[in-house]
Amino acid sequence: MKSFNAVFILILLSFSPSLLTFSNPIIPPNVMYEIYFGQWSWEIEIMNNEYYAEYENLDSLWLVGKYDTARFEPGHSFLPGELVVITNYDMLTSMYIEQAGDGVCLCEKWGNYFFPLGGLDWGLAYSEVTAPVGEQSIAIQRFHLPEYDWSDWTAKEQPHTINSNPGDINKRSAFSGYVRDENDQPMENIHLHYCYPQFLYYDSDPTVPIIMTNSEGYFHSDNMYCRKYSIHFLNGFWGNDIGDTAILINLEPDSANYFEFKLDTLLTGINEIKPIIPEFSIFNIPNPSSSQTKFIIETSNPKPDQKGVIKIYSETGYIIDIVPVELKDAKQELNYNFNDKSLASGLYIYNLEIKNRKVASGKMIIQ
Repeated sequence: MKSFNAVFILILLSFSPSLLTFSNPIIPPNVMYEIYFGQWSWEIEIMNNEYYAEYENLDSLWLVGKYDTARFEPGHSFLPGELVVITNYDMLTSMYIEQAGDGVCLCEKWGNYFFPLGGLDWGLAYSEVTAPVGEQSIAIQRFHLPEYDWSDWTAKEQPHTINSNPGDINKRSAFSGYVRDENDQPMENIHLHYCYPQFLYYDSDPTVPIIMTNSEGYFHSDNMYCRKYSIHFLNGFWGNDIGDTAILINLEPDSANYFEFKLDTLLTGINEIKPIIPEFSIFNIPNPSSSQTKFIIETSNPKPDQKGVIKIYSETGYIIDIVPVELKDAKQELNYNFNDKSLASGLYIYNLEIKNRKVASGKMIIQ
């Protein structure tokens, strides 16, 4: 096992998108596009491409992970352009993959070494995504670039799209908050720079949002991929870095992902970009419930006379109710009776909004 761990480190350095600089435009596209953990097993979506046209089946290939390896049952087709979904039942021996954190890749074995064709990793210190939960999967989003031909990164998909749309992630998340200086004053025209320079924001296909602060220091986007980002703060779109460090954040599906950043514009020290993550949180108990529930709101920054609303939506996005709430304490509780609303059983989404801006969100189930 010790020798395998050393080989696995070499493999990760070869295929992990978080470790690539993308300075070489001839890197072959990934062949592994998505992994999903069901109740009893895992499913992995792979697709051959023109770079590996010599492979017509999986007979000579291995599935290699951090904790286990396995070969394929003979006879599984793997022709160029062919989309294949593999499970544990396709392996000669049972293959253990850790949902909480692992990395797997499709490999050719040369002697004692594994040559990776492509793979995915999640939940590890260097991974671009946290571990998947529920109906989430870990997937590859491909980007077409005018000068580099293609690039990709790893993000969460929800629900999974195993066996369809390889390289195309549907799920997006909200990212909002404020940028202020060391005196708590709003900073306007600050560019939150978060993606590879090759993407150039507007040249890649699909595009990724440009995030700039307004006159109140506020920024918002509801079109962000769900993954980790290393954010640099620039003075204007092409401006210089403010401070001498970047902040690592994580955006999750179905979350408000609200942040506040304080920048040291005097440059008096190191790591003076301070995130407040999150400033507000909201949940409800009991959940599920059949008649009434209680909203619990917590904030790290209570203010006198601070007011907000809880907007409750059906799963299809129709507004069911708007409930006013005061946020003057660090923890606020609000009883809510939905017997008189004639609500059908099912899933409902609620957002906490302050000054018409979503700062936290949650889900409740009515039985």
